[in-house]
Amino acid sequence: MNRKHILIIFIVSILSLTLYLGISLWRCMQANRELAKSSPYITSNESIDYFNLTGVDESRTTINDLNQDEQSLIFIFSRPCAPCNKNLVFWNKMAQILGKKANIYGIILNDLTEAYNFSQKARLKFKVFVPDDLDKFKESWKIVSNKSKTILLRNKRPVSILLGNLNAEDTSLLIRKIREI
Repeated sequence: MNRKHILIIFIVSILSLTLYLGISLWRCMQANRELAKSSPYITSNESIDYFNLTGVDESRTTINDLNQDEQSLIFIFSRPCAPCNKNLVFWNKMAQILGKKANIYGIILNDLTEAYNFSQKARLKFKVFVPDDLDKFKESWKIVSNKSKTILLRNKRPVSILLGNLNAEDTSLLIRKIREI
């Protein structure tokens, strides 16, 4: 091969690499836009502390009160919800493993009676609450009724948000993140 062929191969390689990196960057930007649409408080620094919650035991609290320690794990879901049913196994497992390392809560997007009945039937291993202003909560957190969210808060800020169905790998990742502290 002469120098001309080597130069052409080099230029084609550089252009291919640039195109590949450009496409990868574009895909990352698209994913970030979707996350920003899904969770506006991450990018706008809106406070998530103001929501009033009622526990299935009729206790009253706010999200701010739930996040008094360094980290909290919050599961947000509605009833009925097929992905949420699948996640309950993982959420209960995390509550068992991490109960001493993090505060673990569930926020059910239904009325209090339904949330109470479900928490008893499902034998949830974490405290369950219902937002007082359900519509405002759903709008602020961009909640879709058939999609669950698993949110890890550290120092009152979201550090991990998993949408939809969890798997064993997701669960392991959250457990590792919580054990880091």
